[in-house]
Amino acid sequence: METIYGKDLDLLIEQQKIVLIDVRDKEDYRRKHISGAYNLPYSTHKNRLRYLNKNFTYVLCCTHGVLSYQIAKKMEREGYQVMSLMNGIEKYHGKYLKEENKD
Repeated sequence: METIYGKDLDLLIEQQKIVLIDVRDKEDYRRKHISGAYNLPYSTHKNRLRYLNKNFTYVLCCTHGVLSYQIAKKMEREGYQVMSLMNGIEKYHGKYLKEENKD
């Protein structure tokens, strides 16, 4: 199972080669996320992940990269092409980062 760094993720997003899934809860996603990521909180959608199309390549992300890595390993065992964002969204500083205004 591969991990991917933010700079490499930006390139894959630009090339439209992956489906990005953010497994954090909706509130964390609302505050900060990567543009284009689907929010499928693992706590409420863990059983739905198995119904994803196996013909796509997925990149999972979470806050620090731990949960997304664990989920990605499980998905890989089930036959998915999947990667995990190394160090999570907290260390991602790419151009697709969207943060809630703090005004």
